Amino acid sequence: MVARPSGGREVAGSNPVVPTKKILMAGSIKLYYTTCGKIVDARKLAKKLLESKSAVCVNIIGDIESHFLDKKKVSCSNEVVLIIKSNLEKKKIKKIIELNHDYDIPFIIEVKTDSANKKYLNWALEVMK
Repeated sequence: MVARPSGGREVAGSNPVVPTKKILMAGSIKLYYTTCGKIVDARKLAKKLLESKSAVCVNIIGDIESHFLDKKKVSCSNEVVLIIKSNLEKKKIKKIIELNHDYDIPFIIEVKTDSANKKYLNWALEVMK
């Protein structure tokens, strides 16, 4: 018996039936994070992203207390977090968010993750066609 990595499972790429990471990357789901000042604005942005098929899902997390520096002073305000699941590249999603955001300068980052589970990925890619 030959020892295999990963508890005896085939390594992606070593079996022609198992897709390689390179193939999955072409249709991967990315996570983007931004905040809005009000729940109404977060919902508008989420709706815009979903209706334009720029996102497959947007999680809105309300009532976040943010502390930040503004004009050399410590400030505090309540915000709403959006976690955006999309297959768009950062440049494209950033443009859509900036055009539809309530802030003059929104914070937009891509959250680096491992690839999504295959069933979710297949569902998301089908929905976004």
